[in-house]
Parts: sequence; structure tokens; C-alpha cells
Amino acid sequence: MPELPEVETIKNELAPHVIGRSVSGVSFSWEGIVRQPSREEFCARLIGQKITGVGRRGKYLIFSLSSGQA
Repeated sequence: MPELPEVETIKNELAPHVIGRSVSGVSFSWEGIVRQPSREEFCARLIGQKITGVGRRGKYLIFSLSSGQA
């Protein structure tokens, strides 16, 4: 597991490269990661959204989207 300083560094380095860009595709490394809504609906909601910000909560990165969701 990464430590908090590494996660903060990744967030700071990643943000300038992704903010303002649109989600063009979604892939899953583990099939059970999304339960509700269905995987298809989850992907449909994400594709086309613009990334408006990158935040951090503990060791998790949070991507804010143009729909207001994160």
C-alpha cells in the first residue's frame, strides 16, 4: 500500500494531465468492483464526462466529474 505522501505526490503530478479531459473508456481489473448500478450503466454514466478535479481522501484518489459526481 502506498503511504500518504506518495498518494499526495501522485495526485499533484496527475492533476495537470487529466483535468479538462474527457473519459473515453472504462476498464475493470476486478469484475466484482461495481455492484450497483450494473457495470454497463456505470460505464455509460462515466463515458463522455469531463474530469474537473482530482482530490484525495486518505489513500484514495477522487476524480471530480462535470456531472458533479465523484
